[in-house]
Amino acid sequence: MQEKNFDSGLEKLVEDFAAQVIIADPVDIPAMGGLLKILDSLIKTESPYIKDLSLCIKDYVEKLILEEETDMSPLEESVEVFHTILKEYKKESGPDHYKLAQIFTDIKCDIQIDKEVSEKTFEIYESESEDMQLYIEFAAESLENLENAEVDLISLEDSPDDKTLINSVFRAFHTIKGVSGFLDLPVINSLAHKTETLLDNIRQGYIAPESEITDVILDSIDIMKKMLNETQESIKSNNTLPDTVWNIDTFLATLEKILNPPEDKPIGEMLISSKSASPEDIEASLDEQKKNPGKKIGEILVEKNKASEKDVSKALRQQKNARKNNYSVKVDTEKLDSLVDLTGELVIAQSILKELAKSYEDSDNRLVQSLGQMNQIVSSVQKISMSMRMVPIGTTFQKMIRVVRDVSSNLGKKVELYMEGKDTEVDRNMVDALYEPLVHMVRNSVDHGIETPLERTEKGKSSQGHITLSSYHKAGNIVIEIIDDGKGLDKEILLAKAQQKGLISENEKLSENEVFNLIFHPGFSTTENVTDVSGRGVGMDVVKEAINKLKGRLDITSEPDKGTRFTIRLPLTMAIIDGMLIRVGGEKYIVPTMSILEAFPFAESNYFTVEQKGEMIKARGEIIPLIRLDTVCNTQYDDSNKNSLVLIVENKGSRCGLLLDELLGKDEFVIKNLGSLFKNTKVFSGGAILGDGAVGLIIDMAGLFEWADI
Repeated sequence: MQEKNFDSGLEKLVEDFAAQVIIADPVDIPAMGGLLKILDSLIKTESPYIKDLSLCIKDYVEKLILEEETDMSPLEESVEVFHTILKEYKKESGPDHYKLAQIFTDIKCDIQIDKEVSEKTFEIYESESEDMQLYIEFAAESLENLENAEVDLISLEDSPDDKTLINSVFRAFHTIKGVSGFLDLPVINSLAHKTETLLDNIRQGYIAPESEITDVILDSIDIMKKMLNETQESIKSNNTLPDTVWNIDTFLATLEKILNPPEDKPIGEMLISSKSASPEDIEASLDEQKKNPGKKIGEILVEKNKASEKDVSKALRQQKNARKNNYSVKVDTEKLDSLVDLTGELVIAQSILKELAKSYEDSDNRLVQSLGQMNQIVSSVQKISMSMRMVPIGTTFQKMIRVVRDVSSNLGKKVELYMEGKDTEVDRNMVDALYEPLVHMVRNSVDHGIETPLERTEKGKSSQGHITLSSYHKAGNIVIEIIDDGKGLDKEILLAKAQQKGLISENEKLSENEVFNLIFHPGFSTTENVTDVSGRGVGMDVVKEAINKLKGRLDITSEPDKGTRFTIRLPLTMAIIDGMLIRVGGEKYIVPTMSILEAFPFAESNYFTVEQKGEMIKARGEIIPLIRLDTVCNTQYDDSNKNSLVLIVENKGSRCGLLLDELLGKDEFVIKNLGSLFKNTKVFSGGAILGDGAVGLIIDMAGLFEWADI
């Protein structure tokens, strides 16, 4: 009885250790503590090899925690060693002392192993080597894991960036690999190991989980299921392992090609290698191509029935993947952020140097020329470093497919999602922040915008609704549009609901933009019945807040029975702002150019005061509020300046004029956080170090309008 407990307990500890290694991260102290706890239990076991290896790994884990080591691979290698030790104990000859000693050396473990004690331990451990129950339990658990992995893998096609799904599939194969190695099932172990490696490459971002890759992993699951089922049947009927010779060499070679793609060979050579076309056919097609230079060799081969479209497409795909992998490099995000920060500091230093140079006279203009050259270099470095932070927005757009599918199915609607501009690049930090707002807006478009199939048919529309997600660059900004062809926003319903909730009075007159912007009020909803999708008035206020945090702007246009368009305008990056430098008295401030409409000289003839509304300014025939920046910024206007300016700015469809002393020019500014001391300051969103070394505060339009109650 004692021997059986020893076996099962040791196996469980090893599997617990293997599972913990998967999620281990040196900066995650609780996870590393979990590893140490398991290793302490392994140190107390009766196997000297297990004990010695555990001592060695424990020492290494402690070094990882203390940041004396950073490489996690020894932990992954130790899992293999643990399984090898258990497998060696099961052999009739006992553990191979010299083989295991070499493994210890490979993972930099210099503990000396007592051969005599290890052989004595083997006698204890050998007791249940013929027990087939272990194999039955392994097959049953593995089949269950593969079923779950299959479901997760299919879900992964709709959500290719879902780390939870890919980790779940990876863990299934990792477990099968570990236990099959322990039970000495080499074919299953080889397949699980190779598939696990492919999944790990997907986890690390080296390989994209495209449909072709998903198909290969599904094939791997099918092959493994077949082998496991045969193992179960053989043990149940004969109490022995199957004597079937499983030949999976061809499939393993397929996996190997994905992991190590061929070099960028000409397509003709690739077709010859795969025996899809003969050398003579390729030669003849090349001669034909010389006569018709516009035709591609693949096209000629298909036309002359010398190769199938499928074979040509496969070769082109392999060629494309080979090119793509040759240029992919993984960069640590912390290093990337440090590079961007340092580049920002370089830009600031260059601006200061340029400002200082104005006070020097240089007869041969060498200083001016050198600064001009430096400016070009710094500008190039800045653009490159910023571009390294950019990622295509298509990955976020792809996640909306699942949202539309689930919500439309829940509501009994037919909705198709179109995507345009998936390759538009956005700051990676902004992509993460955009996910939740986009989910809310797409859900609302399906729920509130798109009608039921019957309603659409009665209006003369197709029964299937359409939502378009579009993104593009415009005027130095990123524009994202969510467009539906539904019923549009009903202004009368919005006004009635706002009056019912006390948001506006019955006689209050609102512009079309102001009416549409009512949907952003917390708790505002036109849905009478609360459902799983909507009705609680939570969502659009969150969207507006998220867009404001990104220094962006959200506009709405809508037409009855034609649909609604939500337009999000965002800066290219959250690290640099495109702004207008202004002067108020002796202080300088920055106004985001995205909010600026126009500027003109201040004139008394355009200045008015309105009862209960304060100071107003006339701009293009419309009377709008006037904000005196000296009051906002707690400074004084320049009394000697007789040419004050009015800067017209916009926020949420509302406009106002800012009274200031001078426009100093447009530029790009590196945004600096104001710190905890100014965290409650609504009017300023950050600061920037100017060319003269002074700090210019960045005016936050949303906060300014809120301060002025506009």
